[in-house]
Amino acid sequence: MQNSFTQDLRNIRDERTMKCIVCKEKDIVCKNKCKNCYMKEYNSKNKEKQNKSCRNYYWNNREEILIKEKEWRKHNKEKTSKKFKKWYDNNQERESLRVKKWNEQNPEKSEEQHDKRHYDGLRKKALERDNYTCQKCLMTQEEHLDKWDCSLLVHHKDGNGRDKEKPNNTLNNLQTLCKKCHGEEHGRPKKTTL
Repeated sequence: MQNSFTQDLRNIRDERTMKCIVCKEKDIVCKNKCKNCYMKEYNSKNKEKQNKSCRNYYWNNREEILIKEKEWRKHNKEKTSKKFKKWYDNNQERESLRVKKWNEQNPEKSEEQHDKRHYDGLRKKALERDNYTCQKCLMTQEEHLDKWDCSLLVHHKDGNGRDKEKPNNTLNNLQTLCKKCHGEEHGRPKKTTL
């Protein structure tokens, strides 16, 4: 009987001494702290050292890390899109300013990316084929720039363009139009000037 009582006291004492002194929940690992509490304290004291170590590791293994990240995103598309959407919703204004600034600083690259994304790289060829002239009212690129402060637009004749599942970006389907004629093609009402 006394033996079991002594054993119980030892167990209680061991339980008390084996718990973390910070959170008082988890078993101790080092310096009377659980792993989480110890690492929090260690990281707060050695933040600069940790940052340098992480940076060095990243740059030494950058290619491998990027490949693994790409693979993970490929297999976790839903998580990735939710995460990006949440981030974008929180940073939409800042991101749009960043993109606008980059576009202003890199107009050639910006135009090239837009061309590839929306016309499979054929926008410039369509403009050249149509001699930089609207195919309906024959407005030139210079006149268009003076009037609307933007270049001529390239229109998808069959309507299968930008946001369609299977865009038809063949050169035969692309047509150069001015802003007014392009609006009319899409059924927008004509603006009357006073």
